[in-house]
Amino acid sequence: MKTARFFGSRDIRIIETEMPTIDDDEVLLKVHVCGICGGDSRQYFSATQIQDVAPGHEIGAEVWQVGKAVKGLNKGDAVCVEPWVFCGKCEDCLNGETNHCEYRQFMSYHLPGGLSEYIAAPAHVVYRMPAGTSYETCLLVEPLSVGVHAIRHCGMKSGETVVVFGLGSIGLSAIVAARHLGAGKVICSAKYPHQAELARKLGADVVVGSQRDEVMDAVLSNTNRGADLAIMASLGVPIGVGLDALKNGGRMALYVAPQNLEDFGKAVGKEIVMYGCDAYSAMDRKRDYEVAMEILLSGQVDFNSIVTHRFPLTKVKDAFEASASRSSGAVKVLVTF
Repeated sequence: MKTARFFGSRDIRIIETEMPTIDDDEVLLKVHVCGICGGDSRQYFSATQIQDVAPGHEIGAEVWQVGKAVKGLNKGDAVCVEPWVFCGKCEDCLNGETNHCEYRQFMSYHLPGGLSEYIAAPAHVVYRMPAGTSYETCLLVEPLSVGVHAIRHCGMKSGETVVVFGLGSIGLSAIVAARHLGAGKVICSAKYPHQAELARKLGADVVVGSQRDEVMDAVLSNTNRGADLAIMASLGVPIGVGLDALKNGGRMALYVAPQNLEDFGKAVGKEIVMYGCDAYSAMDRKRDYEVAMEILLSGQVDFNSIVTHRFPLTKVKDAFEASASRSSGAVKVLVTF
């Protein structure tokens, strides 16, 4: 079978390998499409991240073979895959905090990822989608789950105002999640016109540029004291802008490590609560993946509109180059099989 591998900085190639075998509790998946996210792009540019596994973790696939102990999945099912493979037995997993599992492994880093014609996966991280669901919709469950997790993890209440900084696929997923889970107003800061257009399409009430004055004017003219929740979804946004946008006692979701820490003291004076947001888990006995699936299958939002580019596996290098060029209009780049 054909599979992708990193060989150095900006050096990704297609090689031939043997088909994977599966254990009794696993399924063999035929990959139909795989997305490229910001983390994949960073891996592409970093010569230190060479791995002997295929990259890619946003996966839309078909069940090809089922292990003897697997129930609820059948050959031919369209599925999405939760790429952080958790053990399901440790204390964190039993509490629903599978993103803190001591033994978890990540497809595309520890385990083979989706830029391969076939992959093996434990059945407990594979979710069957309804018959007729497109494979592109299947793969979009993963990025949407990241936005769902942040909104749920930060305890957003119905009617609250959310401001989103950084409108790549994760920031856009936060807009969709906030809207679906009852936000009163969603305000966004967009660096590029195509991001602003998508933000409006996905439910943002107010979209402005990336300058601090634009953001503050939008927040102060749409709230009494500032936003309730700020979503920081970009490495390039100073944390001080997010802190300025929040009311006293507001909350901040951090997808990435804060940059430009000169304004960090504002968090103390305003008593801002900060939440690190890592992947997805379960809350109230429901997984973020399940919520994301419900949103996508409801038909109420066209999250598929974030897909801007498609490349065949043979053009995987072109796919990574396109994904890294946000100014060209790329949001979600897919590799198809």
